[in-house]
Amino acid sequence: MSSTKCCAGCKSRFVATMLICPQCGSQRFYVEDLAVRTLYLLILDASSSMAASDAGGQTRISLLNDGLTALDTALREDEQAMSGAQIAAINVGGFSDAPQLFLDWTDAADFKPPAMVAGYNTPLGAAVLLALDEIETQKAKFRWHDISYTRPRILIFTGSAPTDGDATWREACRRARESEAGGKVLICPIGVGNVDMTKLAEFTDTSPRHVDSFEFCDLFPLLADADMNQDEAMSQDERARNLPPSAYGWEGVTL
Repeated sequence: MSSTKCCAGCKSRFVATMLICPQCGSQRFYVEDLAVRTLYLLILDASSSMAASDAGGQTRISLLNDGLTALDTALREDEQAMSGAQIAAINVGGFSDAPQLFLDWTDAADFKPPAMVAGYNTPLGAAVLLALDEIETQKAKFRWHDISYTRPRILIFTGSAPTDGDATWREACRRARESEAGGKVLICPIGVGNVDMTKLAEFTDTSPRHVDSFEFCDLFPLLADADMNQDEAMSQDERARNLPPSAYGWEGVTL
């Protein structure tokens, strides 16, 4: 008899079949399919400046919430994402002045778009540092459970100027670039409105993207497709080290 199980350690869902020994009657579960995982960590700017309205009169925070709803729709229309993607989210402002992993790692099938509210400052550098730590923690759980994964992505969505101190900002940029150069993660900064794109470029050697609104609906499927359809899944970071960012589709994304 098959049933869906959830790993208490890494939060992954998998299909398992109950096997019963015909000799002694002992029972154990056999994992039938354990999908290759792709981690997406969303850094969401919900600082007080996101309460500003765009040219169409809609606030940036409402655009962000609309985008998260569109992300949920896009996920449910993508069979591969539903079976392999895991999503987590960190707030920049909004719920608190300090960044928090307010959405822990969640299978795409269980993702529910959060309702963000605008408030507090924009500690973007601190959020990136937290994101790098959370990804390494989750990858360690995957390795412990022998789960293969593709190169994780950090998607930074911001429409505000960062408010970190110089030391925090420099450390975040240094660690982000080192992690990306070492094949540990791909960092995808996306700026909206009048955000300073040169600041976002300090996180990565790839080019940040600028949009007029948070176009998750178009952006996420393109990013997901680049990871989900790789011929070979990775279980070690080294397998990504010699691949250019364009191998993961970021340079080819057109908004």
